[in-house]
Amino acid sequence: MQALIRMAKLIGTAMTQGGELGNLIRAALAPRLHLLPGFKQRILSSATPPLPRSSLVAGPRLRRRTLAGRLCPNPILDGERRFDDVAAGRFAMLSSAPATAAQQAEVEQRGGILLLARPGSELHRWLRRGHVTAAIVRPDGTVLRAGRDLSSLCANLPCFTAPTRRIP
Repeated sequence: MQALIRMAKLIGTAMTQGGELGNLIRAALAPRLHLLPGFKQRILSSATPPLPRSSLVAGPRLRRRTLAGRLCPNPILDGERRFDDVAAGRFAMLSSAPATAAQQAEVEQRGGILLLARPGSELHRWLRRGHVTAAIVRPDGTVLRAGRDLSSLCANLPCFTAPTRRIP
């Protein structure tokens, strides 16, 4: 989160500081910034930096690329509903491998939902790019944990049930 804030502050400063001299420099440099390797993609990217390892993100101890701490994409899944609508504020177990009936039952017993990322789908490609088979996605859309062993991930799925409303 700090990296995102630093980048926003840097861009804001570059766009507004320096008075007339700053305006002249921006007028000369801005049209040529796209020539810097990676600059255009970095500025236009909507990807947020991953959250660091914590009790809410079970990332690896060593700093390596992982899906843990990153936002899960929100594609349309069944022709009309998006991932967020299907997950509906629950933990979601997203898997590119078929789950057993026992795994499905375990996820449901813990208050989650198990979703199969079908081959060729955006979620399937996202899991493959992350070099994992499955991911636990928190209700806020952030990946809690990801890996290749669906059984292990099912066992690590937090128990989550929605609070019951008290009728007065």
